[in-house]
Amino acid sequence: MRENRLGVVLVHGIRSGPKAWDPLRKLIAADKGLGFASTLAFSYATGLKRVHPLRVFPGIDTAADSLREYLATEAGAYEHLVLVSHSQGGLVVQRCLARMLGDGRGRELARVRRVVMLACPNNGSELYLSLRRTVLGSGHPQESQLRPLNEQVTHTLRTVLRDAVNATGVTDRTCPIPFSVYAGESDGVVRPASAQSVFPDAAALPGDHATILKATTADHRTFTTLRRLLLAAEGVDRSLSVEPTEALAGLPPRSRTFTGREEDVRALLALLAPGGGGQRPVLVQAVAGMGGVGKTELALQSAERALLEPGWFPGGALFADLNGYDPDPGRRVGAADALDGFLRTLGTSADDIPPGVPARSALLRSALTARTSRGERTLLVIDNASSEEQVLPLLPLLPGDGTTPALITSRNTLALGARVHSLDVLDAEAAADLIRQELHQALGPSDTRAADDPDATMDLGRLCGGLPLALRITAALLVDTPRRPIASLTAALRAGHSRLDHLSRADRAVRGAFDLSYHHLTPAQQRLFRLLPLNSGPDISTTAAHHLTGDGDEATTEHLLSDLAAAHLIEPAPVWGRWRFHDLLRLHADEHGRRHAADDDREAALGRLLDHYLSTAQAADTYMETRAGEPVSDLFTGREQALAWLDAERTNLTAAATAGPADHEAHTALSFALARYLNFRRHFDDWSVLAAQAADAFHRTGDRHHEGTALNNLGLALRLLDRYDEAIIALQQDLEICRETDNRYGEGQALKNLGLILQELRRFDEAVTAFTVAADIFRQTDDPRKADETLAILEEVRQQQHDGQA
Repeated sequence: MRENRLGVVLVHGIRSGPKAWDPLRKLIAADKGLGFASTLAFSYATGLKRVHPLRVFPGIDTAADSLREYLATEAGAYEHLVLVSHSQGGLVVQRCLARMLGDGRGRELARVRRVVMLACPNNGSELYLSLRRTVLGSGHPQESQLRPLNEQVTHTLRTVLRDAVNATGVTDRTCPIPFSVYAGESDGVVRPASAQSVFPDAAALPGDHATILKATTADHRTFTTLRRLLLAAEGVDRSLSVEPTEALAGLPPRSRTFTGREEDVRALLALLAPGGGGQRPVLVQAVAGMGGVGKTELALQSAERALLEPGWFPGGALFADLNGYDPDPGRRVGAADALDGFLRTLGTSADDIPPGVPARSALLRSALTARTSRGERTLLVIDNASSEEQVLPLLPLLPGDGTTPALITSRNTLALGARVHSLDVLDAEAAADLIRQELHQALGPSDTRAADDPDATMDLGRLCGGLPLALRITAALLVDTPRRPIASLTAALRAGHSRLDHLSRADRAVRGAFDLSYHHLTPAQQRLFRLLPLNSGPDISTTAAHHLTGDGDEATTEHLLSDLAAAHLIEPAPVWGRWRFHDLLRLHADEHGRRHAADDDREAALGRLLDHYLSTAQAADTYMETRAGEPVSDLFTGREQALAWLDAERTNLTAAATAGPADHEAHTALSFALARYLNFRRHFDDWSVLAAQAADAFHRTGDRHHEGTALNNLGLALRLLDRYDEAIIALQQDLEICRETDNRYGEGQALKNLGLILQELRRFDEAVTAFTVAADIFRQTDDPRKADETLAILEEVRQQQHDGQA
């Protein structure tokens, strides 16, 4: 019979013991509001030296198994538990949970209400590394797992994040458990990045590595934080456990000219309102219609109004443009990337985002449900979806969830179970009004051309097919020629239509408006417009566009881009200095570009762009893993700026490698230049695609050395995607090449990486062989650091092997 009380299990760190918790235990016992909580101090052997020749320190696995028994025995009487750890104790707790989940004992963990970790070395502790090794020896079972980037710790973290932190239900191998992690503000032993980086609920507390525990008064922030979490775990005023989150502001800017859609806006708002849609709320609304009809604008205008309604969406909005109709499939945004963007916007760290669409989708649903429970109802706006596969994983359709709505735009009617709003072209009056609004917005009310010749304005609207895209392009021509009568432009457009009679009405309207606007450009503007589609990504920076032109200075390029934006032929991206196309206009620009390829020296322009992307990526890569004395590029002021550039250009860089010509160096070299970045940001899908492409290219050219390196990268990426069988094949191919080319160091790396996969698959005999040979090779190639790391992992595998046979 379990006690209806909360058991607070305290797990100390290395070179410590239960007494470290005395200050906090006294404060908890003295607090009447925490009368429901009892503290229990778990203890295991640790230290920095052996005090007896027959005494051995347990490995983390052994300590974790001891904690599991402690939870079942000494803590077995408590209905609910909170596990609180300090320093290495956090690794013991995580390993305990991971091993229980891996053994199919997830349901036993359902009584764990929360895990709290203080100054846990999730990514290792650099400080005193040499001292620890000297005193304990490189094979010490606890010291080895305090090292930075320890493989076993990394694997445990992945398991905990996937099967506990991000789990959505209790099964044999999953159990949702919230983690709250804290760094010491002045901790020099475990840096904040190590203590916080992999968990979404992370913060800092006063003190260094030791004093973070020394809460001697009830107002010490470590105690007040722990008190709040214990109250939340017991269900006492759960609102106390949640810090308010700033509302998301993720919508692109709306147009200042908008007309003829009031009924459509009202229909969308009626179902976005809390409780809208009656007893069965409508979660998903889809705006469908032809390209250029104004679907995106309607969705943005409606979303903006909904956000302004008090109490409708306190959590703000998430926005994603899926580019589903881009003529180049490589520019379309897949569900995995869209989910990655949503999760990062919600504050999820890169290390906490799992690979694969199903896991990311589950995490998004969990995050949105949690936001709603905190009073932060959030709106999803998903633009330019072309297929169900692209959009379904983004929708928070959890059973019983009627609170997180989504607005979707698409040219097709998708099978999403959505309420469909079919959007037609503007009628003649609304089309004429949009032209008038555009003129007044740009030139002021003194421009009376629309009022002076209403018939010509109506005719112009009809010739544009009532399509807002064509209307805005045509109006931009009138803005650029303030003295030109509307009737003159109408006549010119009518003449253009006579040459396009074989096209559909909608395409004729867009092409006619496009051609008029294009021919109004200067030669320099036309050339840049024709070259911009050479960029394979979804947008382009001013700097990259300048490399396309190959002449003048960057300020001139920016001026040309601004001119194209004023003509509505491109549009500024939400971040200044970046530009993008409507997909229809990209297609038209590319058609002109191909016709003028020789005049524009199109092949050389593409080469300049790829050279820019490759050289800048290589410069940024010098900041990814810097060590003392290693040179870094002066192209960036520091690591933060280099990462910001890589984040902004990632989709362009991957597209340049995959869609660019195979004979350009970027086709393979970008795979190596981006490997460390993609690993760091956990873009494992991109990494695997680029590595596989590079390996194939080097295989075709007979470059065995670089083929082996690419295969090694491919194996690493596939392992991180949990695609173990494919990873083993890639690494075995790398191993074969290394032996063929007498690359001993590469052979050791391949064996070490193979061993890690075999360890995760619990194929311990094979793993022992791989690690043993790898360690010998590292010793022979004079890399004692790698040899020590490999031997430490080997000891862990042997311990796991022994535990499995016991």
